[in-house]
Amino acid sequence: MEKSRLKHLFELYFKKTATTSERDELMMYIANSKSDELLEAEMKHLYTLHHKKNDKTGLPVISSQKEADIIRSILNNDDSRSGNLVLKKIRAWHLVAASLFIMMCSGLLVWQQHKGIKEFDSVRIAPGGNKAVLTLDNGAQIVLDEAKRGEIANSHGVRVLKDVDGKLIYEISASSGNVDRNAFHTISTPRGGQYQLKLPDGTQVWLNAASSLKYPVSFAASYREVELKGEGYFEVAKNPAAPFKVITPHQDITVLGTHFNVNAYQDETQVLTTVLEGSVRVNPKYQAYNAVQQFKVLKVNQQSALNLNSNEINVSEVDAMVSVAWKMGKFQFQGTHISEVMRQWSRWYDVDFKYQGKLPDIRLSGEVNRNVDAVEALDILNFFDLKYLLERQPNGKKVIIVK
Repeated sequence: MEKSRLKHLFELYFKKTATTSERDELMMYIANSKSDELLEAEMKHLYTLHHKKNDKTGLPVISSQKEADIIRSILNNDDSRSGNLVLKKIRAWHLVAASLFIMMCSGLLVWQQHKGIKEFDSVRIAPGGNKAVLTLDNGAQIVLDEAKRGEIANSHGVRVLKDVDGKLIYEISASSGNVDRNAFHTISTPRGGQYQLKLPDGTQVWLNAASSLKYPVSFAASYREVELKGEGYFEVAKNPAAPFKVITPHQDITVLGTHFNVNAYQDETQVLTTVLEGSVRVNPKYQAYNAVQQFKVLKVNQQSALNLNSNEINVSEVDAMVSVAWKMGKFQFQGTHISEVMRQWSRWYDVDFKYQGKLPDIRLSGEVNRNVDAVEALDILNFFDLKYLLERQPNGKKVIIVK
């Protein structure tokens, strides 16, 4: 690759304006590169530009000597443990990941590779997995991760199956004349859980951790409605005669047939709706009296952000794949504040975070596998001189103290 092309791709990547194909081109070059010299030179150039910008703001920055030490220690490190910032466990990409952090954080970044206080002893905080509880209309509950494959319920003219991959599937029985459309089921994932299901109309749903979905065992002919709390990804079966509506505590989303993700956790400050295919209409629930009805129509690679404090809704162009990284087994961050990162980790690893002192204004960009141990994911904090330790509560809960 020519130097000018590599420089262009790096600039696009760090400005977060690179397309998927451009990012793939850059990652492929890095993966196949036999020399780190060109990469090192380009990263030093980009960092120098950022270094000058920080000088103007008056924020502390890393010294040139410290930057050189960082790059040198990364290039000399052949330990490709899982849990590094990216999925590609290659030495050259460690340079990119470290430089990415250098450029994205606002404030002092100190490199101290082993300074974090990790008092975890031999305790392993395992990642989440496929866990959920299905609550039937009569109140009976089925722990899905413990249930055997095959039929797990049969009532109201509907069979509920768990397939070989653990997915929950609804099938209308042959004698469907006795289907009760007023019967509802609810699937709930705990912290540290996720689950996939296929609704009676063929719609595919993926639920993230600490989420729930309530739905009828059989949809009506003219409309389809489900209620979501937390986060879910939907691939809605097309049926123009029966619009599909996702009801959340703060907004409703109406579609005919499309793929989209909804992040509606109650502990976040906004509700994010992202479209991967087709289009959706987003309607905020709470608006000022006599205000003009506010709704937004989203198309592919658009995301609406409903501010839960002001009830204002804004739409922006995004890389929609970032919103569903969790579905593909990754944490993917693009300028994500450290507090939001910790909320994501809290849900997935079923741990609580406590902060001692003021949490620095740090924003992260990069990727982490969701299937790594929490200790490996927390190694990221070492980049920012954040210390952490594990506190065990009498009730068995694990609390990670960050300071």
